[in-house]
Amino acid sequence: MVYAPIRRFANLRHDCPDISDSMLLNSNNQTEFTGVADVVVAGAGIIGLCYAIHLKNISPHLEINVFEKSSSPTQKIGESTLSSFSRFVSGDIIPHDYFLRLFGLKDGLQFYCVDERGLSVTSEDIGGLDLSFQLDRRMSELFLTMWAQKIGINVYHGVGTDFKVMPEDAFAISANGDKDGVAAPNQEIGTAMNHFTAPQVLLDDASQSLATSVKAKLVCDATGFSRRLTSKFGNRETFKGGWNCDAYWAYFQETDVKAEDRLDHWNYPATKHICFPEGWGWFIKLISWEKSPLSNLMDLISYVIDNAKRNVSARDIPSTTVLSEMFDCPFEFITSIGWAVRNNHKFPDNLEEYGATESERKFTYFKRKYPTLERLMDNSYAILPNYYGKKTYFVRKSMAFQSPVVAGEGWLAIGNSAGFTNPLISPGINAGIGGAFYAAMLTQEIFAAPEESSRAVMKKSANAFQAYHHDFMMPRLNQMNRFWYSMFRDHRLFEAMIPSFWAVGVQEIDHLYGASFVAEDVNWVVGAGTADFQTYSKAVLDVLEPTFDGVAPTEDAVEKVQALSKQLRRRLHDRYPGNKWGCYLRKYDDCLRIVPGKHERDIGANDAPSSVNDLLKTLRRSYISPETSHETTVQTPTLPPSLRNLLDLPNTPTPRPRRPQRLDANGRRLPAGPAAPQSWLDSSRHAHKPETESHVIQSSRRPALHHLPGIARKPRPGSLVDCSLRRMAEDWNFQNEYNQYHLATLPTRLRTLLLSYIARYGPVDGVGYLGLERLLQLPEDDDSGQEVNNEDFTRLDLASAVGSSVSLKHVMRLIHPPVNDSTPAAVSWDAPSPLQSIRASPLIGLTHVSLANPGPAASWVALLTFAAATPTLTHVSLASWPAPNLTPNATAVNAKMTARGSPVVNLAAEDRYAHSIDLDYSAAAAILRRLARRWYSLEYLDVDGCAEWWKALYWGTEEEGIDWAGDWARVRCISMRNVEGSRGVRTSSPFGKSAAAKTFVREFEAYVRKHRGWIDIIKDEDNVV
Repeated sequence: MVYAPIRRFANLRHDCPDISDSMLLNSNNQTEFTGVADVVVAGAGIIGLCYAIHLKNISPHLEINVFEKSSSPTQKIGESTLSSFSRFVSGDIIPHDYFLRLFGLKDGLQFYCVDERGLSVTSEDIGGLDLSFQLDRRMSELFLTMWAQKIGINVYHGVGTDFKVMPEDAFAISANGDKDGVAAPNQEIGTAMNHFTAPQVLLDDASQSLATSVKAKLVCDATGFSRRLTSKFGNRETFKGGWNCDAYWAYFQETDVKAEDRLDHWNYPATKHICFPEGWGWFIKLISWEKSPLSNLMDLISYVIDNAKRNVSARDIPSTTVLSEMFDCPFEFITSIGWAVRNNHKFPDNLEEYGATESERKFTYFKRKYPTLERLMDNSYAILPNYYGKKTYFVRKSMAFQSPVVAGEGWLAIGNSAGFTNPLISPGINAGIGGAFYAAMLTQEIFAAPEESSRAVMKKSANAFQAYHHDFMMPRLNQMNRFWYSMFRDHRLFEAMIPSFWAVGVQEIDHLYGASFVAEDVNWVVGAGTADFQTYSKAVLDVLEPTFDGVAPTEDAVEKVQALSKQLRRRLHDRYPGNKWGCYLRKYDDCLRIVPGKHERDIGANDAPSSVNDLLKTLRRSYISPETSHETTVQTPTLPPSLRNLLDLPNTPTPRPRRPQRLDANGRRLPAGPAAPQSWLDSSRHAHKPETESHVIQSSRRPALHHLPGIARKPRPGSLVDCSLRRMAEDWNFQNEYNQYHLATLPTRLRTLLLSYIARYGPVDGVGYLGLERLLQLPEDDDSGQEVNNEDFTRLDLASAVGSSVSLKHVMRLIHPPVNDSTPAAVSWDAPSPLQSIRASPLIGLTHVSLANPGPAASWVALLTFAAATPTLTHVSLASWPAPNLTPNATAVNAKMTARGSPVVNLAAEDRYAHSIDLDYSAAAAILRRLARRWYSLEYLDVDGCAEWWKALYWGTEEEGIDWAGDWARVRCISMRNVEGSRGVRTSSPFGKSAAAKTFVREFEAYVRKHRGWIDIIKDEDNVV
């Protein structure tokens, strides 16, 4: 049910005509200003608001204030986004469909390389996997502001900020060295100061309704290029290379004249780039709400947010045109066009003929220099004079820089305040989202630390963020910037390097593009964070940059880069064979090879030839028509010679002699037909498969057959059911292939038991995704008409499979199948959304799940996502899971500061092994607390073999760890056995691992019974070592 619109803000402005924009915006805050906050964010741009929103989502108890100098959101450069932003919106705010009521759709990127004579246009593109939005910055920042206010964040407009820092009390993070270790001496009391102090925040309120300062425990500088806090710790640092970037842009409206055909797919809703040797230009079509009154826009946004909060389907929300009419908010489509060029280009001495101002002259200069560009803009676009304020043309010079210090005692800096490189691929928003996400994670860790160790955690977090942003992210973005500008110098480089960038930046498509932004995405950095890209781009730049002679590279350099790119694409295709690049690129096949004459993306089909097994499977299940194209062989009946002579028939031809028998080297007869394909022999169940060391270890930790409750009638050992299921499990690879069309037809009880038998007696890596899918539903090509009923399927045993042959993402696909999006797209923005068919979940009654004995790919990030999708689980096994950690890959990545004596900084958000060094389980307890809030129906938990982190189950207070009297009050039984071969407890106790594990169990039992009463604990016997 869609709720009726409420015109609260329009009525408020009508009743109080003198109310300012800032007062109107500030009236939407949920609480009054108190002058005290846990976190203060300076700057209400996109990155500052995303940081505040994510922090509020993961730490709802924190009080967050955001201050913005502008009286209301205004338009600024940076309208295009990538999947980083759209996945953040989907995961932390609302689904995409709501956003598309307010913003333009953007599907991928298109590039066109042009020459000075206007003779050639080379195009490259990517689309279909990077769905996002084209943003009107006024509308986007207004929406994020009102969403933040809706979830309890106070956002104040018309309030400038400044900071007073006290360097004598702050630990140093910059190149000046490390001033202290854990705590600075407090001169007044002569003791170690264990808490940290944030910079003093000074307020400049235009309305004079707030105080002149606010007391904050932690400060986040998101003031953009003004750098209100980072500027106090040093001037901007420029990157090496000898050149910087300047941008010139304006706003246009499309005419009815179609772009020339050489600009292939120009009208497709993607961000378009025109590339030339001095730089590149952007063409971004967006929905502009500039002519809409602020109060009406706030009512419109409030209407969308209220319906989204009430879980009204986005399909029921009126279209953009209807919303515009409902709230009297006119909108129109405009196009942002601009150039980002090298600042070492030599312009003509006299530019007066190109316009009145410097920005107009240089904008027009590049337009006229390239005939293809001039024809496009003169015919298809009309300038919008003074569209945003008093200016028509805009300029920003020397955009690339980074701040020398981006974190310190009590503060962090994100977004453009910490650094910026170039608007190409929009790193300001898309890479900035990663920095804001990581900063919010660190902030959560800082506030979760006990007061006595808060300063040490603050120092560790500041060092980690400094290493990430200053030493990791910004240098890689700068190297990507140099890489892009080098490829624009020649169309052959352009053709070689762009598809290589897709391959090296995206890597494994299914792994990267998930439904929401997660901690693993922080180090992606729009593709520049991958090690493969760093190696490849450095090799390219080593070839191209020394050969620069003004514009054109040498022929030898071009050939070397082409060879490097081809070699890279071949290697990455071998590493990620599942990438179907033909579905995302118009000119290439799945192996990133150019296909002559190809101008459209494939429709989800792989062009690779089918295997012999696939062909035979198709023939086996298909109906062979009698009307075939093969020649019919006529068999002449044999007659006696007398009849043959009487009927005057020709003699029967002599039969061909038999072929000699084929014998092997030992004289044995070979079977008829050609030799078996090697792929058959390799995949045979009789073929030798050597076990790796990890498989041997994993096999030794296999759980018991019925370790997970939920089986009403267990098969008697030695019975027919027991022997049959065990034999099927032992021959699972054979059964999975040759009985795939019959597995789902087994009774529910047998399928449930079969999963447990596979976990115990089957392959080391478990059932496998295809096997699991075939057990739960018939294959897509099945035409038998049978149906599978999984309503009674309540128990899912995935022991030994998760992280090896099945990912939790695969399991979620079965529990919550994706919506069928094969319906055609709407022909216009005003057309109603087409109806979509939703496939019913095959596991609607799932309550028991075993994830025991996970493989190396299992992660707590995926587990938290899985828990959010399965809140009704009552029995779960996490036996032998590693210690809780959100960034397992980053624990091995260290960064050494450049200053002498500086420490080696770990890039992980929390130290996985901190509990083995200083017995600090706060990070693990925080993750388990998030897990408990999602699995609030849990009644049984199995953590056998997890003695390494048992202490995290009862670490800290109810606010710091698991609330056993609240979130997990229903848990009646927990299994805590230190099984042999499991992840043992790390201890230096003279009583050994078993004694320490037993101590943990006794402490946990006392803790839970103290806070909530009785709980059953399955534990080792006292005489068991």
